[in-house]
Amino acid sequence: MASLFDRPLRRRALVHPLALGLGLISGLGLVGIREARAAERPALEPRPATWDMSLEELRAVGLGQSRGRPVPVPPEYPRLNADPRPAEGGPLPPWIIFVNFDGETLSAGADSAQSNVTQVPGMGGDFAPYGQGAKRDAVIQAVIADWAAYNMEIVDERPTEGEYVMNMTGPTNPFGPGVLGIAPLDCMNMQTHSNITFAFHSVDDEFSAPITATTIGQEVAHSFGLEHVDEPSDIMNPYNAGGDPAFLDECIPITGGPVTCPEQHAAHCDGFAQNAHQELLAMFGPAYVDVDPPTVVILSPYDGMEFVQAPATVPVTAAVVDDTEIAGVTLRNNGMVVSTLTEEPWAWTLEDLGEGVWTLEVSAVDTSGNEGLSVPVVVTVGSPGGTGGDTEGETDGLGQDGDGKGCGSFGRRAGSGWGWERPLSSSA
Repeated sequence: MASLFDRPLRRRALVHPLALGLGLISGLGLVGIREARAAERPALEPRPATWDMSLEELRAVGLGQSRGRPVPVPPEYPRLNADPRPAEGGPLPPWIIFVNFDGETLSAGADSAQSNVTQVPGMGGDFAPYGQGAKRDAVIQAVIADWAAYNMEIVDERPTEGEYVMNMTGPTNPFGPGVLGIAPLDCMNMQTHSNITFAFHSVDDEFSAPITATTIGQEVAHSFGLEHVDEPSDIMNPYNAGGDPAFLDECIPITGGPVTCPEQHAAHCDGFAQNAHQELLAMFGPAYVDVDPPTVVILSPYDGMEFVQAPATVPVTAAVVDDTEIAGVTLRNNGMVVSTLTEEPWAWTLEDLGEGVWTLEVSAVDTSGNEGLSVPVVVTVGSPGGTGGDTEGETDGLGQDGDGKGCGSFGRRAGSGWGWERPLSSSA
């Protein structure tokens, strides 16, 4: 039998707490958040009137700010000399976009998100934090939605290892209120996978969460070699036209000056136009869809264990392995939920367990909504001939009515047909 820990793991992704919270629904179990995270925009959304306005008309209604022209990588800076696109033969770990809302002190030099070094002229020094509140949470969810089609993980806490793009999101803006962001233009993402980009927004500004997310998305995409296009419904449009743009799957003319990354665009268009969606897919691959349930094993007690003295105190511990984060782990005793834990250790103590035979099961749900179930472990308390708590005129070991009538469900396994039971899936 293969070891529980033989299973290969993808890099464990960080999940925003608000997104995780979407999975903690109902008192009888955990509902996955895969649908919430990967949900596509509605197929037909009304086109905002501002998308058909001139720049002058946009400015008259408080829009029309520039998302600054990206800064090409200086020729003297070294390049990676490596192909960043996914290799054949299986999915790669997700690329990380770190939205830094908390401010930082930056120094000047070749980009290094890990070392807080920026190559964008004028951006060295202290960068103020964005601020706290519901709008900040809405912005990170809007960024997640914008990048949901790609093999990307969006986080708002700095990763402890590996490469990541960092977008500094805050009000520090040396270019004035008419500019919402700036970034390096790194053709084919070949200079570094750890650029620093900038979105000039704050929790107190007048811009909606989707507008802020569009600025963040555009500046990050510049660090992957995407340029400005002449279409307000595309995230790469150079001016703020409101609404909720997306990375469009069509060739759109590049605007604003000479094309800087023609070879990158020529793979999908003619070199003078850009298909942002296809370029991102080619560079990073599609979103990873997790369909594998967690592997769950009860470590103690062991199956068939007997506790001579009744009532008994029975410690329960479990091991859970998955390729993503675990949202919750639930212990059931004779089909009844004891409790759900949301962080390790996966350990419980069953106190005053009455005389009888008890079936213990542990289920785990990951942040993609997949559920895994342990092999049941059966323990006996007191006389082996006990009935699992159905002693006439007494309460059972969990404080339930034990007269054999009021608790007829005790000892039944999930899936027996009662509406309050949540069916348990089997382990992979």
